[in-house]
Amino acid sequence: MLRRDLLKTLGAAAFVNVAFSESSPAQSAANAQANPLNYQQEPIPALQVPETPAGSATDLAKDEQYWESIRKMFILDAKAIPMANGFGGFTPQAILDEVARLASDAAHMKALLYLGRQESGPSAPLSRLMAQDFGADPEEVTLNRNASEGLATVLFGLDLRRGDEVLLNTQEYGGSFDILRQREAREGIKTRTIKLPLPSISAEDIVTRLEGAITPMTRALVICHIFSNSGEIMPIADICRMAHRHGVFVLVDGAHGPGQIPFNLHALGCDAYVASLHKWFMAPRGTGMIYIRKDRIPDIWPHTYWERDVPRGSIEKFESYGTVDLSVPASLPMVFEFNRALTYAKKEARLRYLRQRWVSQLSSVPRVRILTNQSPAFTCAMSAFQVEGADPEKLWLLLLRKYHVRTRAFVEDEDPQVAGLTVGASLINSLADCDRLVDAVSKATQSDV
Repeated sequence: MLRRDLLKTLGAAAFVNVAFSESSPAQSAANAQANPLNYQQEPIPALQVPETPAGSATDLAKDEQYWESIRKMFILDAKAIPMANGFGGFTPQAILDEVARLASDAAHMKALLYLGRQESGPSAPLSRLMAQDFGADPEEVTLNRNASEGLATVLFGLDLRRGDEVLLNTQEYGGSFDILRQREAREGIKTRTIKLPLPSISAEDIVTRLEGAITPMTRALVICHIFSNSGEIMPIADICRMAHRHGVFVLVDGAHGPGQIPFNLHALGCDAYVASLHKWFMAPRGTGMIYIRKDRIPDIWPHTYWERDVPRGSIEKFESYGTVDLSVPASLPMVFEFNRALTYAKKEARLRYLRQRWVSQLSSVPRVRILTNQSPAFTCAMSAFQVEGADPEKLWLLLLRKYHVRTRAFVEDEDPQVAGLTVGASLINSLADCDRLVDAVSKATQSDV
């Protein structure tokens, strides 16, 4: 039996609290091969999430008592209010405790068992979880460490020849440019970069600008689902339909997608989507996802190595990376439980409510300019602003040191004239945190910058 078939067999019962020996004769034989010492599978620890009150997502977004009960699931930094949560993320303490437990040698074998996997290779249970919640088939998604690794996997794995072009825009993540610069230097491919206005004008304008930059040599287009600096949400489905009319492969950088806005990968229509789960999905660091549409899997070479028994068209060819610590990915079932208990719609509504709280006040502060289109189609949790005449780096440091509010300063690498501060309030934040941000910026603009 091939390893992939064995693991699929084991994975079918991965979340059932039974011993591996309790199975059909065929599965018993497979279990004996993978688990010769007959370790007993443990149940996944239950996560105690406060019961979500009945009512609409809009009403719950305003229920400070409920969200305070959620905040108590986290251990937070008492020195500064975190208001740029897309760049690190927080994880419920009970999940971090489980990671620590699984990191012990005694627990590691049981982590292998309830992941349904070996030291390296596929995890059918986790693939099913990701497929169910993000709208894909289990055979199209797999785990990696973060969106940056996913970008490298796809961009290094695409078959490109000298003179072939990859289309980007000035707001893309710097890692995508760095990866493609290597291919430019080594293989002679080309990148074409266009400027997208900030704030965005409309979905139609974005699609028109991108389409106008496509040439007969364009082979791929890289686009963020949600830009990391401005927080603007891109019209991915529209972009994909346009690009596919020209035969262009679309890679979506979804670092800020999961856990911030609900989405369905099949409905988006992209060829590949890579994501981090440690940001808005609130998983431990070192957890990410890579999706490649089933019919495009054969077109991408793996970034590490390709095991000889894995077919060219299998997502499993991206799952070989040697021996790793499984304590972090083994905690993911609890992370999915947490997000599902909140519900994605109610979580999204809360994130939007927090953003509206600080943006509505900050936009009236003298010298402050909101950079992000505030239409619901274009933003959820994140937005950016700039203060006229103020250096973003100095303002960021001032807000942190003097007012104990943590934001994030940015200057667009490909368009240095675009600069400001990014704010992203998350479930760990309260309305008081948003008000304190506004107060700090207001005072800073009056006397300090």
